[in-house]
Amino acid sequence: MREVPEDVLARWPSMRGAVSRRYGTGLINETFLVEGPAGRAVVQRMHPMFAPEVNLDIDAVTSHLARAGVTTPRIVPTDDGALWTLRDDGDGPRAWRALSWVEHARVYDKVRSEVVARSGAAMVGTFHRAMGSFEGAYRATRKGVHDTPQHLRNLTTALAEHPTHRLFEPAARLAEEVLRGAAALELVSVTPARHAHGDLKISNLLFDDADRCVCLVDLDSVSQMPLALELGDAMRSWCNPAGEDASATEVDLAVFTALVQGYASTTRGDVLPEERDALVTGFAQIALELTARFLADALNERYFGWDATRFATRGEHNLLRARGQWALHE
Repeated sequence: MREVPEDVLARWPSMRGAVSRRYGTGLINETFLVEGPAGRAVVQRMHPMFAPEVNLDIDAVTSHLARAGVTTPRIVPTDDGALWTLRDDGDGPRAWRALSWVEHARVYDKVRSEVVARSGAAMVGTFHRAMGSFEGAYRATRKGVHDTPQHLRNLTTALAEHPTHRLFEPAARLAEEVLRGAAALELVSVTPARHAHGDLKISNLLFDDADRCVCLVDLDSVSQMPLALELGDAMRSWCNPAGEDASATEVDLAVFTALVQGYASTTRGDVLPEERDALVTGFAQIALELTARFLADALNERYFGWDATRFATRGEHNLLRARGQWALHE
């Protein structure tokens, strides 16, 4: 969609008659900037991978963050006080929600400097410290977000089910390396689990004009997980100068250092020695896990955001992404 349907905007009195346009580069939820007499807001058409009830979790988390003095977008209730509205756009009922606008904020698709990494990680630490006192129960947690053994089993299943796939041979060669690497890697322990954002790619952080991080956004994956996997997901995004759509890359050690320093600056005394010692393993594990995921998706031809201008099919795009994550892991 290029804009928010009028009947959806009508559910928020402050947005009636406003104009909207696509906003950001996210691949999951469809995001729109809405501008009208009452100011700006963000409206999202949620991907079906998220149950609408995740908005109950987001509302509870952002209410907690606001009470702690942490800047955060808030869900804007509809005209009847609901946190979302449903609309069938021809592909089944989809949830729509509105979020408050954060002024003077910008989004980056790549880490542009050590300043961005240090400031962003400091805000992640602030988020974690504030969430340390959160006592709510999540109602819509995605299962198996970083269940690495399950993703490896999914890869094995995909190999068994698609022996005649045109990409089978290159996928199988890389899969052999991945499975061998997984056997040699001591996976991060599942405990202790901390309240986590769950998707700390750099585009889920907002920065001001001076590259100071303002807040975290896209809280659909809030859950509990080991700190090393939460930060490992940030590292695989922030420390990869080539991005996900390249087959070769390296770890930017300056960005890695800035990330760790920034996180430490707001979490002194909070991080256990065993959590600190697992950070590099967590980084390696996330890159390995994503390699397995992308390889399975290549054979299953499953990827909702593939670039049809560069790749013939989802399979080719996913195979390239798998090679890039494996290069990062190595």
